[in-house]
Amino acid sequence: MDLTRRGFLIGLTAGVGASAARRILGRSSLARPTLHLIPRAAWGAAPPGPGLVPHTIDRATIHHTGVVLADNRRAPTRLLEWDALHRHERGWADLAYHFVVDRNGHLYEGRDPAYRGDTATSYDPAGRLLVACEGSFSEQSPTRRQLDALVGILTWAAASYGFTPTAIDGHRDLAATDCPGDTLYAAIADGTLPRRVATVDAPHLRRLSLHDGHMLLAAIADGTI
Repeated sequence: MDLTRRGFLIGLTAGVGASAARRILGRSSLARPTLHLIPRAAWGAAPPGPGLVPHTIDRATIHHTGVVLADNRRAPTRLLEWDALHRHERGWADLAYHFVVDRNGHLYEGRDPAYRGDTATSYDPAGRLLVACEGSFSEQSPTRRQLDALVGILTWAAASYGFTPTAIDGHRDLAATDCPGDTLYAAIADGTLPRRVATVDAPHLRRLSLHDGHMLLAAIADGTI
């Protein structure tokens, strides 16, 4: 892991309160719901390496990161750890997932959706938008805010790429794996998640500025939001 980037994130946490973060999240004049996307540059993603493969998205697959996250203040540094693992140990060009949702429902920008994601299992992720929820959902349950954000990004994706909620599946539907964990997968298998995607309005996806992304990350790491 790049400790310079990790130290930069930790150094942001001083003096940022919930009110400042909520002002950032409230900066929208749109009547429809808004998802606020923390950009790659804000959380410290390295530039993609060589080997990315273009694809066309026509469905979505849900993953989990597979390690318990008991304290959401660690979510920003955990993301840096996944980024380093995927690049340096897996040998992939970039973070495997296109979006990551933390325990408090904050949304992080991952790999450009124009490029196929990666997997350590046997399925082919071509054509799939990969969304990962932070945590291990065979050992913990997704929070309400996490599920709400997951529904939001899936609804946005279905509207943006033209697929139906029936084209949403879990990693274990495609390969021999426990991912995305029992409690999260239950919401896919029993139809709860696809039904919610089918019945809510597609949100606006607002990519935060670098400054606002830094401010929000600081508030997350400080435990104020």
